[in-house]
Amino acid sequence: MSQPTPQHKSPRSSASPDKKFIERLGVAVDSVLYETVATREGLQFATSDGRMTPQVEELGRIIRPPLGLQVFADANCLALPSEAARGASAETLSDEIKAIILRYADVPEGWLEPLVAYVLMTWVYDRFSSLPYLRFLGEPGTGKTRLLEIMAALGFRSLKVSGNITGAGLFRTIDLVRGTLAVDEADYRNSQEWSEIIKVFNNGYRDGIPVIRCGESTGQRRYNPEPFVVYGPKIISTRRRFVDTATESRCLTFETAERVLAPGIPTHLPPEFWQEARTLRNRLLGWRFDHFHRIRPDDLRLRHLPPRLTEIGSALAAVAPNSDAIIEYLNRYAADVCRGSARGILQAILAETKTWPVLLETLRVQLNEALEAAGQEPMGSRAVGPIVRALGYQTARRNSGTVVLEKPKQPGERQGERVNVGPGCRVSL
Repeated sequence: MSQPTPQHKSPRSSASPDKKFIERLGVAVDSVLYETVATREGLQFATSDGRMTPQVEELGRIIRPPLGLQVFADANCLALPSEAARGASAETLSDEIKAIILRYADVPEGWLEPLVAYVLMTWVYDRFSSLPYLRFLGEPGTGKTRLLEIMAALGFRSLKVSGNITGAGLFRTIDLVRGTLAVDEADYRNSQEWSEIIKVFNNGYRDGIPVIRCGESTGQRRYNPEPFVVYGPKIISTRRRFVDTATESRCLTFETAERVLAPGIPTHLPPEFWQEARTLRNRLLGWRFDHFHRIRPDDLRLRHLPPRLTEIGSALAAVAPNSDAIIEYLNRYAADVCRGSARGILQAILAETKTWPVLLETLRVQLNEALEAAGQEPMGSRAVGPIVRALGYQTARRNSGTVVLEKPKQPGERQGERVNVGPGCRVSL
């Protein structure tokens, strides 16, 4: 291990009384990247110019790793590299990420490319002004927590927390780590707590929108406002979709389903998984050092998508070794989400219908107006009928055409107000 240069001495020997200490997991100084690694000697900085140092001085400040996070690294809650292993290409890393995912999780083939791109994106997320959240949605026992653990173990400065974290704890944690936050079982039921957490999720997908809170008193009964940075990748597992459509639009959702575990997939993550993940993190840190300043957002081939999906998808397209596969995935995602929303749109239309029976053709026209307003392809009448019947309505033939008959309203049934149709697709009825 190389010795620190004179300007990067230890805090005990170099700090003068007027120097201010700042704790950060990473910083860039004069185009040199400093990233925290967990070594046998404790937390210290690995640098993109090939050194190891316990701290860095910038503008009269002494910046060092948050030493209190060592216990989190020891407990595998905070995933850090142990060194920077340089020279790996994005293509090589892509193959290695796919291999480790398939070794420890049973996922559909179509998920691999976007999951790989998300891992790579986390390691250079600070090159983008906006990014998507990764969300695993499913009932207990469907594998969503396993996927979250694997992705978190490979992510950049990844910290795992449970869904019982408070709003204040959440934004302070993100501000301290400034990396990837993995939240398991993020189904918040306390409305007061949710109002705080939703601000973090809704602000945190775009750079430059901090959460503002009052800091400590100045001694004159005044409290100075303090910004907390909440921008960064977020990996979330939930049982239900978010009620807030803005939060939903920031997520790329992978729905997990109950299935028989494939042969060879372990029931529990073994010790060798964590060793493999750390080795891969070392190579990913080397890739960050090698390519950080070359990364640029890329949305030229995504402009046809809904605006929000174009915005958050450009970060994935910029890092994916197989950009064609990512563009194909985003096209499919937009179509599937918005087509799947036809059920919700029709349900809202029928809930507000006051004159019965109603022509199926009339419903189709209203549905297509909503879909076209969201930039989606219209649906034919043969596709609309089965959806209507799946909602519990009966249809009948009349001289004027096929009509939909009114059904008795169930107790507690609500009228449709706003239908979420995926990233960038919001339809009010």
